[in-house]
Amino acid sequence: RFASRASDVFFDNTGLSISARTVQEAVVALMKTNGSGNGSDGSAAEYYPDWSRFKWFVMGDSLTDPAGSGHTSKFYYEYIQEKTGIQVIVDGVGGTGYHAGASTGTRFADRVVNIPEDVDVVTIFGSGNDVQHATLEEYHAAMAEAMNYFFINRPGLPVIIVPPSPWAIYQKRGDQWKNYCDKL
Repeated sequence: RFASRASDVFFDNTGLSISARTVQEAVVALMKTNGSGNGSDGSAAEYYPDWSRFKWFVMGDSLTDPAGSGHTSKFYYEYIQEKTGIQVIVDGVGGTGYHAGASTGTRFADRVVNIPEDVDVVTIFGSGNDVQHATLEEYHAAMAEAMNYFFINRPGLPVIIVPPSPWAIYQKRGDQWKNYCDKL
């Protein structure tokens, strides 16, 4: 299904509905349904030895940016890469998001066109930056633009959307953070 207006939002480019508690569970589930693994019983453990042949594109804000946000000694994708051997291509840019980064051409919708053709799965993580840089309507439209790119240009490519993690400074804003996550 393609969007007919900016308010149409898509969450699953494969036509599948994946429920997972972690990014790693989502990657495993998508690779299983995509026929990418070779486990006989479908267990995640049987997929780990062969993940080195897969390419995972991770996009996000400072929580993905290898230049670092200073918030961690290791990024989420590094933990998964260590456990699975999956090849990771990182596109993290601090201060960006679905709408944040519009003035510099670094918002997510601007960067999805740079995803290599040979990746097996994509993760978009974020972004709390949108809470401070966009209205709900701007956020929703920018998110729809990014997702529509996949439906139109990369149908079938599994895309995992990870909602922004709450920042302590936004706790004072009440439901604003919840509203952004609900739009996502």
